[in-house]
Amino acid sequence: MLAPFSCGSLRYISLLDFAYLSLNVYQDHADNVLLGKRPRVFLSEKTLIDEVLALPDAWYQLAFPELNLPKNDGFYAELYAKVIDHKIIATMVAIRGTDNFGDMKEDAETWTSSVAKGSNALLTDPSYFAKSVLFYSYCKDIYHELEAAGLLSDRFENFYTGHSLGGALANLHVAKVFVTYPRIPHVISFNAPGIGGMESIDDSPAIESHVVSMRAHYDFVSAI
Repeated sequence: MLAPFSCGSLRYISLLDFAYLSLNVYQDHADNVLLGKRPRVFLSEKTLIDEVLALPDAWYQLAFPELNLPKNDGFYAELYAKVIDHKIIATMVAIRGTDNFGDMKEDAETWTSSVAKGSNALLTDPSYFAKSVLFYSYCKDIYHELEAAGLLSDRFENFYTGHSLGGALANLHVAKVFVTYPRIPHVISFNAPGIGGMESIDDSPAIESHVVSMRAHYDFVSAI
């Protein structure tokens, strides 16, 4: 299970990468020992372009100004880039899960009916989804800029991950076939509440094959 995937840039991305970044996005210092070395942070595209030829193979956080979000309340996500042989082979959007009062309010407003009526209850999209769509639009602009600068590998892929609320949002991006650059991405989420009752979900086998939702058997949230 921990072996890298077997096709395209997926050969360089393992399950541990998804787990690592879905935890790193919380930016909790208590996780330092568990995470080990955190990704180096790049604050501008220019710095990344200037230094990419000297970078070792690793994940890097792209904390460019347009992606700067408040960490204390509300929707929060980060963009990471995997550099292999001085090219960006993949990016991953990691969306933070429930971490504050605003997040808990979002959970309650979105999934209360699922708790009360069961898994077949019709659900409205989380309000955070619109914010995550906006975040993706900024990411897409960055992808095009990096491509123009010659930093993207020919095998470049985009991935999504998240835990809890963040996992549900990551799943939604793929299930609604919203993200298509450079192609529909793969997502691995962890302990995410269900999205099957959301409107406009594409549950075709082709889309379902891109979404893996991992759940601990004792977890209540992902049982919703």
